[in-house]
Formats: sequence, structure tokens, C-alpha cells
Amino acid sequence: MIGRAPFLKWVIMIVCLCNRISDKSVSEVACSGMCRTAGEVYRCFGCRVQCGKCVPEMRRLFHEARAVAQAAQMQAATLQDHTGCEAVCAAAALCGAIEAGGDDVDDSEAAA
Repeated sequence: MIGRAPFLKWVIMIVCLCNRISDKSVSEVACSGMCRTAGEVYRCFGCRVQCGKCVPEMRRLFHEARAVAQAAQMQAATLQDHTGCEAVCAAAALCGAIEAGGDDVDDSEAAA
């Protein structure tokens, strides 16, 4: 975690003030596959765009989360033949990386 205080990984950012949608909520629905597009995120929470100031950040967060989720699914599919349920755990860990801040890899873990 370069340049970020350790406690910040628990800080939740409100992306949409009008509808009170957090970055964690966006990541969760994107990872779960409940929404296929950034626009559907609002519908998943039973609301719609109000002022529109959140749309660029909502899109960015959604696409970032989907990319991580797709990478996790690909990794799980690759590992499934070899390790069974361990692949599911690996995919869940990758999806969890978004919720925890995305780049929280300890140097000692990366070297292993």
C-alpha cells in the first residue's frame, strides 16, 4: 500500500450522494454479476440517476470491479480442474481485493 494510510482500506466512499450508493456497494453488485452495465447499478438499488455528477465515477468503479471479477472467474476456471474448491476460494479472494482497496498485497506475500 504505497502512499496510503493502512486505516484507509476500511473507509467507504459514497459515490452517489443523491441515492446513497457506496463504492463497496458498486463493487459488490459488479462482482456478483447482478448488473451487466454501469447504468443497471442504479436499478439494482431501486433508484435512478438524479443529478448525474456520480456517473463517471460509477462507470469507472463498475468497470474496474467487473474486470477483477472476470479475471477471478477465468482464474477459477483454469484452476478448477486441478484444485477443486481452492479455485473458488482464490476467485473470492480476488473479488474481495476490490472491497479492501484493490492493491493491498503485502510484499512478503507477493514474493512467495
